Amino acid sequence: MNWYESNYSKYKISINDENLKPEWVDIPAKFTEWHLFRGSKNILINIGESWTYGESLPGIATDLKQYSLDTQVNCTFGSLVSASMRTDYYQYAVPGNCNGYMYAELERILAYIVNNFDYEKIYLLCQLTEPSREHAALANINQNHKIHNLYNRKKKINFKQWLQRYDDIFLKIIQDKTAIYNNIETFVWKNFCKFQNLQSYQNLNIVEQNWISCSAQTLGVPYEMTAFQSIGWLDTLMREPWHNIKFDTDFLTKEIEKIEYSNNFINANELHNNHPTVKGHEMWATNLLEVTGWNNV
Repeated sequence: MNWYESNYSKYKISINDENLKPEWVDIPAKFTEWHLFRGSKNILINIGESWTYGESLPGIATDLKQYSLDTQVNCTFGSLVSASMRTDYYQYAVPGNCNGYMYAELERILAYIVNNFDYEKIYLLCQLTEPSREHAALANINQNHKIHNLYNRKKKINFKQWLQRYDDIFLKIIQDKTAIYNNIETFVWKNFCKFQNLQSYQNLNIVEQNWISCSAQTLGVPYEMTAFQSIGWLDTLMREPWHNIKFDTDFLTKEIEKIEYSNNFINANELHNNHPTVKGHEMWATNLLEVTGWNNV
């Protein structure tokens, strides 16, 4: 890590941009990891991708090399949750990132916080994005990672089982990397998809309703959560027989219809312009404070 301080006037903020970033994103984003100090005895850590980062909010357009730390501090949901709780705040969020990279960094981040600071309580928000993105990163993910066995299978499983095992892999990673600490409270949520595996995990809390569904409910729009989100990835999986996945046509037809509906919904409304708007971040922050119970901290 290579920390430097920002000139943000209200709070001291340390910034690090030496972290895992997706190679398939041509222009690496700035302000992808930062630590804001309010002088609190507690801290909120927030991990995610572009929806957590604040892509498309005012002053943020990473494809155009437009970055705004002020906007991240003042408008993104994680920063709003932290401000409401009056905690210090740590965010690692990279546009376009995959779960494989995001949670390869979790151990490093927790060690940095625990070894360098004396926080009484650590609150942790973990975003799981949609399951297609590791496909492009498999060569760069540790070969001992269980995602490799999921993609290159000896025994055939159906696609629903594949998605369940995908969720289980990452929920167990988060569980195992947080279990060694006794002062962490963790909530895991999704932006695009529905959790496929809702078994119990030690020390983990699952936010069952995803962000898009919560937006639709707020706007009074009917909505069904999707099981996956990338139709292009599905097409690739179906063309690569070594994955040993059995696909059910009826299930896929229904899911593709839901995906198309989902994409049309987030394309343009007051809470989304594909990515969430300022109002969308405010809504999600309010929702998270309620479902976590952190509005009473």
